[in-house]
Amino acid sequence: MKQRPNIVVIISDCLRARNLPCYGYKKPTAPRLTELATDGLCYENAISSAEQTLTSTSALFTGAYPATHGLFVTGDTLNPSLKTVAQALSETGYDTHCINCNNPYVTDFTGLDRGFDHVTIAFPWLRRKWFDLRKRRMSHVRDANVPSPALPEPAAAFSPASNPASGKRLRWLMTRMFDGGAKKAFAEARRALSPAGDRPAFVYVHLMETHMYYHPPSHHANMFLPDTKGREPWSVNQNPISYLSGDTPMDDLDFEIVEGLYNGAIHYTDELFGRFLDWMKKTGQLDNTIVVFTADHGESFGEHGLLGHGQCVYDTVVHVPMLVWGPVVSAESRGSTVRQVVQNIDLTGSLLEWAGCDDETMAKQMQGKPLPVSAGAPRTRDAALSFTVEAFEREHIALKQELGLLHKAAVGARSDTHKFIWNATDPDELYDLQADPGETTNLLGTLPEVEQELRSHVDGILPTFERSREATLERLRGGDTGGCHPMVEERLRDLGYIE
Repeated sequence: MKQRPNIVVIISDCLRARNLPCYGYKKPTAPRLTELATDGLCYENAISSAEQTLTSTSALFTGAYPATHGLFVTGDTLNPSLKTVAQALSETGYDTHCINCNNPYVTDFTGLDRGFDHVTIAFPWLRRKWFDLRKRRMSHVRDANVPSPALPEPAAAFSPASNPASGKRLRWLMTRMFDGGAKKAFAEARRALSPAGDRPAFVYVHLMETHMYYHPPSHHANMFLPDTKGREPWSVNQNPISYLSGDTPMDDLDFEIVEGLYNGAIHYTDELFGRFLDWMKKTGQLDNTIVVFTADHGESFGEHGLLGHGQCVYDTVVHVPMLVWGPVVSAESRGSTVRQVVQNIDLTGSLLEWAGCDDETMAKQMQGKPLPVSAGAPRTRDAALSFTVEAFEREHIALKQELGLLHKAAVGARSDTHKFIWNATDPDELYDLQADPGETTNLLGTLPEVEQELRSHVDGILPTFERSREATLERLRGGDTGGCHPMVEERLRDLGYIE
């Protein structure tokens, strides 16, 4: 590259690899991505370092494993001693942009906004209005001493606080008319890339269309729904806590309906991303712009008895898509697939390398390996590590303790073909991912050499992880509330993390 490239990183929150055709899915959820992959490089075994946004995105921004950066629980903030990739790029001359569809974790609440010269919250006006009305109604419900504000109809009548079923239906009807911010986010990304200034641009885009609750725009919502047998899609539970606690039992059809809505959200995201890349090609932007499309983590739809993300390090939640376009991909490598395992902290160092940024602080803290940028490149790592802790939302601590889950935690070591899982409270696990991609048959004790190799990767970082986890649990047992800002708390409530 004759000049420093622009860099665009697009995160589609909760997007698991297995629901994309370019990763073998049989349904046409992402036709544009499949088509565009012929011009880029696809990483077949890209693994997230964690199974929820706070922990995973902190790893991506710092290049450090969760056991090192220690952000596991809502309210945790990034240690000032850790530098972010945006800080390093800004200091080296990049114009840095964070375009966020109102995810509460990629904000000043966590410190993950450090280094961004421009921060844009891409949230549609109508959806923001719905969010504000809901916040006011919920605030009144939580504090009986505060007089109820006058709310215009029908928002008051359909408030989830007063009528949960009607609230769900109104939300379904309203959000089918507008998206979760993706359309605005891509418009902002085009704006960030358009100025012909002297500084190259680093643009981070965090999309929320594929995050629950799944209410894709109307022309996508019904594309992948099964025969619902009379059930209204909007009425099916999407709240993991409600399902985990046993308050809302779900059967196979419920999970099929929820996944069908999820697939519709993928299709909508795919359509917008395709338009964005078409624009980049048409305007010549792609000639000197590296584009990365990936996810922070995936999602479960009944697999292993789970709903949503968090709670495990199975491939449903840690195997994510990762595709790269632009000048870093040679003509010979376009359309190729990299089979060897990589993970999101490997992307951190590669972003700095592609930008020509040699930052000593980042070099010391990063634990990733360089991404191979061709199918035949030498292997850079033998296993990818993923981490999970059960204690995530402080509001759920009592419930998790009651269910005997508070001390549950896991570390997964995944190669191209196998996965070993160390569990803090349950028996360890070993899976042959080629013969058993659903991770249903535990082969622990039957493949000693494979188990020993993968276990060695876990053992190397387990003491650090255990210290970090114990410190987190100690804080929670001590009543640390984390000081959650009311607006952040309401957004977490809106996303279903807390009730």
